[in-house]
Amino acid sequence: MKLLASDTCLALLQGDSQVIRHYRSCTDAEVATTWLCAGELYKTAAGSADPEKHFELVTRLLRTLRVVSMNLTAAQLMGELQVFLHVHGMNLSGSASALVACALAYDAELITIHAIRYANVPGLRCRDWTKR
Repeated sequence: MKLLASDTCLALLQGDSQVIRHYRSCTDAEVATTWLCAGELYKTAAGSADPEKHFELVTRLLRTLRVVSMNLTAAQLMGELQVFLHVHGMNLSGSASALVACALAYDAELITIHAIRYANVPGLRCRDWTKR
């Protein structure tokens, strides 16, 4: 499974040709996002100059994706990850930790423009679709 971060979803909505090409090469069952990313997309839409239009665009995109939730496995992984990062002098925000934990729990490759930010997370497969 490919788990799209909100930045990648925004790139899709903004028409990034590289991201669209990668997205189109996947089957529907392969692509997902998290409930948290869905909320971030709706927040961005709400703050836009034309919220109604952007709510509709976000909803159309989300209907093409599987939206996964934070399950108990992901919650445990999130806690373990935050301790690991703290011990090693690294830090991720709560929302970034939740995103990574969901990717790990669902054995998904995290697709994000900020892939480098997650390079030191053990076991995480991560890729940036904006790069060739």
